[in-house]
Amino acid sequence: GRELALTAITDRTGEGDRIDVTYNPQGAPTGIIHSGGYHIAADTDPKLLRITALRLLHGEDHEHSTTLISFGYNTAGDL
Repeated sequence: GRELALTAITDRTGEGDRIDVTYNPQGAPTGIIHSGGYHIAADTDPKLLRITALRLLHGEDHEHSTTLISFGYNTAGDL
């Protein structure tokens, strides 16, 4: 079937919290941005296009990061 990328999540009113997901041209997710100001970088495997780590970005210009979780995959692309 057809697959569509998740681009945003909002509360049911559409006026409260919002989470946006960004992607690179190859379709791999690159970041998650919360309307409250949180920025999370999504590191991806360039061949598998799967997320390998999520990092909380911080600092005035988001120049620092803290790894929240990391993932590993086998050659078949399974976790």
